[in-house]
Amino acid sequence: MKTNAFSYRDKNEQRRKQRGVFLAALCVCAVAALALFALLPGEGLPNKVAGALYDEGAFAYTGTLRGGRFSGQGRIEFAEGGWYEGGFSNGRFNGRGVFGSMDGWTFKGTFSEGKPARGVFHTDDGEIEADAESGIYIVEDGWRHMGLLGVNGPRGRGEFTFADGAVYRGEFQNGLPGGEGTYTDAAGVPVYIGNWRDGLFDGEGEYRATDGSFAYKGAFRAGKFDGPGALTRRDGTVLTGIWQAGWRIKS
Repeated sequence: MKTNAFSYRDKNEQRRKQRGVFLAALCVCAVAALALFALLPGEGLPNKVAGALYDEGAFAYTGTLRGGRFSGQGRIEFAEGGWYEGGFSNGRFNGRGVFGSMDGWTFKGTFSEGKPARGVFHTDDGEIEADAESGIYIVEDGWRHMGLLGVNGPRGRGEFTFADGAVYRGEFQNGLPGGEGTYTDAAGVPVYIGNWRDGLFDGEGEYRATDGSFAYKGAFRAGKFDGPGALTRRDGTVLTGIWQAGWRIKS
């Protein structure tokens, strides 16, 4: 007879918490876009005075130039709908400015070498405070990520704090927990320690139910017990065997 390990009632909560990761990914989309745009203007342009207009077809620039590059204050509008207004230096966004995307989000703050340095992203899902220099991103409802961002969101090692105070520390892949990592509750008590994939427990790990009713050590797949493992109940009873999709199928 199969023994149901647990219904993985934390799964819905985990999916909810992944929302913060996806919001953080919006930041890096902006970073990637701005870095690309920063490489386009300024190359081989003649010297022009303040107020001059330069139209390349892909973009139109109004402002000052120095040494044939956008420098000082100006505004650039891209054919696909994005725009930037603020400071330029050596052909790149620099200093205080505002960038608006064709998708509707905006970033207002300071720029360095063509990329956002510190400021606020405004999106349909809310606001994201960004401090790229220190690697800290804070979402309006309390989500917080500290670490690197790649084209798909958080990458490498980092720390993600959820609105309820729970924390994930470890490796990220494609914007979600992937690799080795630890998830702790708001009190700092470890709930899961082990391997992750696509934001779910996957591989070898240790899980402790938040209500203390049981603990499991063994193999996981897609967030459920799957493979050899042992479940220890609160009363000390131990169930060892082979598990599949959260059920013990062989003792």
